[in-house]
Amino acid sequence: MNTLKTTLATLLLSTAVATAAAQGQERPLLLKSQVDSLNYAFGYTNGIGMRSYMLKSDSADAEAKMKAFSKGFEETFKSLSPEERIYTEGIQFGAIMSRETEKGYLLNDSLMPFNRKLFEKTLFNCINAKKLSMTQDIAKSYIQEHTRGTAEHSKAKIDSMNTAFAIANGSVIRQYVLRGDTSRKDCKTFRDGYRRGIELYKSHDTIYIEAMRIGAGSYAQLSSSKGIMDNPDLPFDLEIFRSSTLDGLSLSDSALMTAESAELYFISTMQAIEKEKSDRLAAEGEAFLKENAAKDGIITTSSGLQYKVERMGNGALPKATDRVKVHYEGRLIDGTLFDSSYQRGEPLTFALNQVIKGWTEGVQLMPVGSKFTFYVPYTLGYGERGAGNAIPPYATLIFTIELLDIEQ
Repeated sequence: MNTLKTTLATLLLSTAVATAAAQGQERPLLLKSQVDSLNYAFGYTNGIGMRSYMLKSDSADAEAKMKAFSKGFEETFKSLSPEERIYTEGIQFGAIMSRETEKGYLLNDSLMPFNRKLFEKTLFNCINAKKLSMTQDIAKSYIQEHTRGTAEHSKAKIDSMNTAFAIANGSVIRQYVLRGDTSRKDCKTFRDGYRRGIELYKSHDTIYIEAMRIGAGSYAQLSSSKGIMDNPDLPFDLEIFRSSTLDGLSLSDSALMTAESAELYFISTMQAIEKEKSDRLAAEGEAFLKENAAKDGIITTSSGLQYKVERMGNGALPKATDRVKVHYEGRLIDGTLFDSSYQRGEPLTFALNQVIKGWTEGVQLMPVGSKFTFYVPYTLGYGERGAGNAIPPYATLIFTIELLDIEQ
């Protein structure tokens, strides 16, 4: 941990990239690059958020709780080896089982006592792929049929339920945790983790267990992400993120930001990045439309919509209040295909006054049987917000549309 902080300290340069009011004074953040600063700000606010969530309100043992949480998070916020992953899964399962059976019965049924000895013997026989008294499917069916009985259960039924519960869980563990590998070493690793999870639960170290789960999940999510806010130009630096998260969890005096400055820097910088991107896309769209307007066959309407007749039909013209059936495909100006009824093999039917303005205006120019290509400025498309991940803000769009029918 000290080494990591030393590494972070070496990133400091003389140019301030963010400032914010904190404790009555301006406190600058000095990092090597904007991406490093965003990683730190994102991690620090993440740590502050987790701290608030775990503590809910101030308590006398807050420092001890956060030390336990920080330890569990740091331990698993990394690329776990297969053996470490199995051990961690074992810990979490042991803790979960301890919580679920804390009152001494299964499935919240006070008439169904938990037989730990039978459960664990069956569970580990299942994990080791030994011969069992019922299959996974039979075990699941048995649990569904006999859950929440209203009368006192017989010993045979209690034993069967404990057995079924162990087989149902053991089958999942063997398939998804051990990946079908029933080697003695992997089974022992899981069992050791399971025992450790029970010990941790008994000693009330549930915060540590929760932190392990969050740490492993966060690492997996961030390491597979395209970047901060899914921006590939802003890659995650997992070491900076981990360090700043721990700073936020502990409210470290050596933190490079405060909660206020981290939040302000992250929001304002991301907004500036998005604005620069949006301005660039808008300018590219305007330049494209200006050049396109000069091409042969391109007609520009008073709204700025451009179109080209690929095939003129001889059917009726639709009104804005009509429902129409069309085949179409949509592309960005770089040629990226983002939607196509042709690929789906099924035309689209919709009310013409319930789509983007460019479609409402353009399709009314098409007699049934026509095929037009439309060039839609962002003001007549999805505007400043875009649509999902496929259509960015300020995007000029190209649609090829065939009007198949008007449905009255």
